Formats: sequence, C-alpha cells, structure tokens
Amino acid sequence: MYDGSTTTIRTPHGQTGAIDVTVGVRQKVLAENGLLLNVKKTKFLSSEESTESIVDGRGDVIENVQDFRYLGSNLAADDTVDQAVKSRINAAWMKWRESTGILCDLGAPGPLKERCMDRGKTHDALRCCPVSKAHEGQLHFAEMRMLRWACGWTRLDRVRNEDVRTAMQTGPFLLKMREQRL
Repeated sequence: MYDGSTTTIRTPHGQTGAIDVTVGVRQKVLAENGLLLNVKKTKFLSSEESTESIVDGRGDVIENVQDFRYLGSNLAADDTVDQAVKSRINAAWMKWRESTGILCDLGAPGPLKERCMDRGKTHDALRCCPVSKAHEGQLHFAEMRMLRWACGWTRLDRVRNEDVRTAMQTGPFLLKMREQRL
C-alpha cells in the first residue's frame, strides 16, 4: 500500500526532506529530534473479552492489560474504580509519610497538623469517580487511621472517631467529597 510513497514532516526545527513511508517513520523523525520511544513498553486496554492478540507493524505482540494508568487516572478493563481508590489511598499515605515530622510531633497543635495533611491526593482524583459505599468505607478508615496516628493513638486506645476529630479539629472527609460532587 505504501510502496514508493514519500512524505515530509514539519517540526519546530523546520521541514524534513522526503521520507519513504514505512513502518517506524514516526519513531525515526522523533528520534532525530531528541525524543526516543520505547515501543517494547506499549500496552493496550480492552474491555472486550477477546482471546486474539494484537500485533503491531513489526510483528511484535502488544500486551493486553487489565488496568492502566493514564494521565494520573487508573483505568480498569471491567469499568470499576477499585484500583483508582486503592492508588489514591496509597498516594495519600505516601504524602502523609513525607510530613510525619510535624504530624507525629505530640507537642504540635491539632489544627497545625490538620493543615499539614494533604487531603487533596485522595479528594481531587476521586471527585469524578462513581465511588460506592465500600469505597467510602475504605477512605474513611484510611483517614481515621491517619488522624489517630497523628494524635499518637491506636485503635487499642478505644478513642471514638468523634473525639479524634474534635482533637484534630477536622470535619469528615466524605462530607467534603460529597459536597464537591453536588
């Protein structure tokens, strides 16, 4: 189909000369301008249950995955947001660990600790997801665990959630998340 075809490509550095149209032209031009692509990392996500594999132009089989991270969002083949919720909770814990110097200091006041907690990691990404009651429970559990840890308490201390929130002077995270959706 492309035998004998040529094309030119316009880039920020100018227009290239005539290039034979073959498989990999884009990679060649991108490599000449400093962008190297690793085509071995190419994967695809499909919601259809098909057993046939997809082959690229060179004859390499492209891997089919069940979940995929794209622009900070986790997409799943079965249209669930389980992986997205888990990854947001893990991101919140990573952010929480970065500021443990202030959060675990028992001499620091609660409002200062609450300001240091970055709720945006879980809040912003899940604003548009259809979160179920089970997901809300996971988010609530993670939030309360972080708040208890910042106060120096464990679940064995048997301190009620309301008392933890009063000590930290915070409101429920789930109410803020629901508020944003409205």
